[in-house]
Amino acid sequence: MKEMRRDSYLLLAALLVVGCSANDSIGDTFINDPATKVYKAGFEGIFPEGQETRTYFDDALKLHWNAGDHLSIFKTTLNQEYKFNGSEGATSGEFSLVGSGGSDGASLPADYAVYPYSTGTSISSSGEITLSLPSVQKYVEGSFGPGANTMVAVTKDKEDDFLAFKNVGGYLVLKLYGSGSVKSVTLAGNNGEKIAGKAVVSVSYGSDPVTVMDDSASGTIMVNCGEGVALASTAAQAKSFWFVVPPVTFSGGFTFTITGSNGATIKKSTSKSRTITRNVQNSMSAIEVDLSKEIIEFKDHDLESVLVMAFDTDGDGSLSVQEAESVRSSEDLKSAFGDIKSFTSFDELSFFTGFSGSMSYLCSELFRGWEKLESVTLPDNIKELKYGAFYGCASLKEVRMPDSVTSLGNYLFKGCSGIKSIVIPLGVETIGYGVFEDCSELRDVRLPDSVTEIYSTAFKGCSSLESIDLPANLTSIGEHAFQSCESLLQVTIPKSIEVIPSYCFYNCVSLKAMDIPDSVTSIGEAAFSYCSALLDITIPSGVTSIGKWAFHHCTGLSSIALIPETPPEGGQAMFDDTNNCDIYIPSGTFDLYRLKDAYWSGYDSRLKETK
Repeated sequence: MKEMRRDSYLLLAALLVVGCSANDSIGDTFINDPATKVYKAGFEGIFPEGQETRTYFDDALKLHWNAGDHLSIFKTTLNQEYKFNGSEGATSGEFSLVGSGGSDGASLPADYAVYPYSTGTSISSSGEITLSLPSVQKYVEGSFGPGANTMVAVTKDKEDDFLAFKNVGGYLVLKLYGSGSVKSVTLAGNNGEKIAGKAVVSVSYGSDPVTVMDDSASGTIMVNCGEGVALASTAAQAKSFWFVVPPVTFSGGFTFTITGSNGATIKKSTSKSRTITRNVQNSMSAIEVDLSKEIIEFKDHDLESVLVMAFDTDGDGSLSVQEAESVRSSEDLKSAFGDIKSFTSFDELSFFTGFSGSMSYLCSELFRGWEKLESVTLPDNIKELKYGAFYGCASLKEVRMPDSVTSLGNYLFKGCSGIKSIVIPLGVETIGYGVFEDCSELRDVRLPDSVTEIYSTAFKGCSSLESIDLPANLTSIGEHAFQSCESLLQVTIPKSIEVIPSYCFYNCVSLKAMDIPDSVTSIGEAAFSYCSALLDITIPSGVTSIGKWAFHHCTGLSSIALIPETPPEGGQAMFDDTNNCDIYIPSGTFDLYRLKDAYWSGYDSRLKETK
């Protein structure tokens, strides 16, 4: 291993294309050590689009080095790092070798240089340079940022001392004016063109460099504006945002995503094909944007596109909070959706607060059949959720309802098999027909004390529901309300309930305990049929009727206790298939029960008077 000589480069460039600006110049480079080879360097200017001769953009924008600039020099395939030791803004200065330079690499036919330096930059023995083009470029007023403008240079041969630096990329300049402050601007081709990251640059003496992007390269470049760039109010004072882009044709146009310091996001797109040519500046006409208003950032971009098309009143390609608030009814939303049901989330519905007065509801079947919808956040002023608004949203996991909601329409969440937990707002008084029917993953539901009625089939088929606290003010439960809640272990029925309706707990195969309150007067048809895990049951004194099949096929029962002195009206097969367990009745009532009717007489062998 040979000891590497520490070389110092003094770059006497009047105008250099490496730091903040772009201009046309040629400068001399030489090494202080007279025993070492002396280089001269040339730097090419940038052509404004449509002009054939080199032009200075502005004499005040002379190019300069930045303090701490680094570059690579390849005398062999070894990447040697050189650091600029001069002051910020200098047009000449000394570059010195960083470290010892390492061991020798393979020989090269000429000497090569690359700006900026990176440890990942390498060169093949044939002179192909592998490097990374920056995906994040720093904003500098009136120019590209430090390190953004990649350059390569090569001598004619080993005897030559002239490094002809060539710019690798071209330049796309976006000009913005209006209101607000820009935090960042991101460029992306509409057809996913590769514009940043790993690339191979072929460079040969006397020719322009040719760049080929790697398959792993990125499709975006972001100009980072730090704390933000305040926009001027007129086009004449528009701020320029420079993007250094490898030669590329945006065949389907490109899109700028402009993010304000307040988080607002605006997209500006063109669908026209545009070619970025190496070393050519492409400037766009000034565009007015309003970043002072709050722009809604949608998680589902397909949904965003639909809503922007329908409600973007100022034509800026985005939807603001103000524009969302101007939508006056959920029917307008439904009309905008049309037949499209593939959206995945709509938490941004919370911004649509214009549904007021008589329109403060979600209309019937608004999201019906949106099988991919996972989450929704409702606006704070919504009061009523109408019939089937979320019917069949099989992937729905979370719905955030405000306290303003007072009514849940029939079949509201029917078939929403992804919901595991839900909190019903305080103020809701009724749980409509089939509201949670077939919500097979629902495990936790919290009913407020305001609920007084649960309608038929409200929780039918909630096969994962293990427990539910019924509010103390509940006065009515509908038929089939908890049918086939196959995981339900226990339920406490409040003392305000008088009727346990037909099929109310039918096929609740895990239900082990049931305390029927003294307020109950009637047990409906098949109310507890096929509750095969039920261990015992006590029928309170106020019960006057028991429907047919009421406890049919409760095969786990070990005893049935009846408190009424007067036998209730019986029903067909009300205690059939109940493990032939004893039926306890009050002392002295055997004949009353046995002779009550044909239904009771069928159980005379099981009737046992309590002592």
